[in-house]
Amino acid sequence: MDFPLSEETWWEVCAESDVCLRTRCPYIQDCFYFKERNQAFAADMIIVNHHLLFADLAIRQVLGFDTKRSVLPPYRYVILDEAHHVEDVATEHFGFSLSKVGVSRLLGRLQRTRHGRTVGLLPQIQTLLEQGPGTAQSRAESAVVELTRELLPALERSQTTCNTFFDGAAALIKARGGEGAAPLWPTPGGIQLGEALSRESWDFVVSLQNLERALRSLKDRLSTAEGEEWEMYKAELGAVENRLSQSRTILESMMGEPPPDYVYWGELSGNRNEPSLHAAPIEVAEVLRQGVYRNLAAVVLTSATLAIDRGFGHIRRRLGLDQIDITQDHCLGQPVLEELIASPFDYRRQVLLCIPTDIPEPKSSCYGSDLAEYVKDVLLATAGRAFVLFTSYRLLREVYSYCREPLDEAGITALCQGTAARSLLLEHFQRDTRSVLFGTSSFWEGVDVPGEALSCVILTKLPFQVPDHPVVASRIRRLEEMGRNSFLEYMLPQAVIRFKQGFGRLIRRTSDHGVIVVCDSRLLTKSYGATFLRSIPECTTTVRSRQETLASIRQWLAGS
Repeated sequence: MDFPLSEETWWEVCAESDVCLRTRCPYIQDCFYFKERNQAFAADMIIVNHHLLFADLAIRQVLGFDTKRSVLPPYRYVILDEAHHVEDVATEHFGFSLSKVGVSRLLGRLQRTRHGRTVGLLPQIQTLLEQGPGTAQSRAESAVVELTRELLPALERSQTTCNTFFDGAAALIKARGGEGAAPLWPTPGGIQLGEALSRESWDFVVSLQNLERALRSLKDRLSTAEGEEWEMYKAELGAVENRLSQSRTILESMMGEPPPDYVYWGELSGNRNEPSLHAAPIEVAEVLRQGVYRNLAAVVLTSATLAIDRGFGHIRRRLGLDQIDITQDHCLGQPVLEELIASPFDYRRQVLLCIPTDIPEPKSSCYGSDLAEYVKDVLLATAGRAFVLFTSYRLLREVYSYCREPLDEAGITALCQGTAARSLLLEHFQRDTRSVLFGTSSFWEGVDVPGEALSCVILTKLPFQVPDHPVVASRIRRLEEMGRNSFLEYMLPQAVIRFKQGFGRLIRRTSDHGVIVVCDSRLLTKSYGATFLRSIPECTTTVRSRQETLASIRQWLAGS
């Protein structure tokens, strides 16, 4: 059973830099965080995930690459595995966001009501002031007066303006995007927040400024307070003040006219449709060139899915590797090197690729019903042991609902994404060899199920992105404004990378053997279908009717 930490407990145990006392902390010699950090600084190689690396790079973008205030120790060499994710991760970390939940929690850290009690940093400080340890009585009394007459009213005003502003933002987001991401700026007809919420945003900014000023004043008044407890409270006051200042800076940026190379959007998320505002660079190529590559001695980018149609042109363009001036930008003074390494697997012997010819294209009105019937037949033929991968939850739910009962009658367990945690679904699937897993998005990659448990992967549709997310839409528009073909240069390569990820779920060991079924006839009828097929390893292929492919599947698995 999970026991979530209260916010008070979290603030007591967290190791965030702006509340850390460092050398002033009496426990620094025993601190797990500093022990790990010292070990990292002494290491020759550090393994981190993409998000930690780019959180570090985002700090270096602001403070300079050689800053000592970064997350990671100094480095000059980087190996980026799964490098097809670099563009998305860089987009996230080189952008910024502001949410109602985030600001409300920050304000609530100062004071809020919980289970009928007033809790937070300010009540704790007030109690300590009234008890008197570590401060002169006169100073303590004047600090209590300032806290109650100035700081608490400023906090209440900020909480009110926060709610008003974000309620207005939520109404705009809902009007623009319904339940999804809503483009705000720059888009055709986009909403400029500073104009649409002029009064609300101005009141919010002013209230945050006043609250920051009141926090600084209290912190200065407590500067002479002595003792371990006071040191922590002063550090936390400074941390909250700093984060409020950062939030205000983001808000002011979003209220002004955004730079032309950024896109702004809003989202409603969670059970309560809480609003959040986001900004991100439309392209990260130049950011990576200037902020990353030119500061490093070497970068290695590797992934099983980097190549499109056996070439690296797409990833070069997207990650800014196609315009490096080797006389100025590249520390080694050498060109970018490429190597396409052959797979250790014998795909001709290990994989049967089935493409049924008589399933209509996804736009057809009968595609869903024909797909569901065929998926059911394939799963009965394989006796389970299959992933069925979708590009939308709607279609997933429709096919799962159709297949669940006949599979159950055949003694096959149907598992569906969303009915349990991802890890529990995978554990069940691996344990039960007569099960199938219906999944989307997160199951297309990063899932390793070797052996007989996974003998069939059904890709229901070519995984083209729906260009409704503001970042994707902005990238498409930017390419078209430059007179380039956004489908061939962006949408198609992105879909091929995703397709290769789904294809790669089947064969994880040299002893694996199974079937890939692609239920999208565009692979055969559209000119771009050949790009998908040339981008995956050569394997035994059957292109026939549904009934004929079912016979081929049974025969192939019987010979495994």
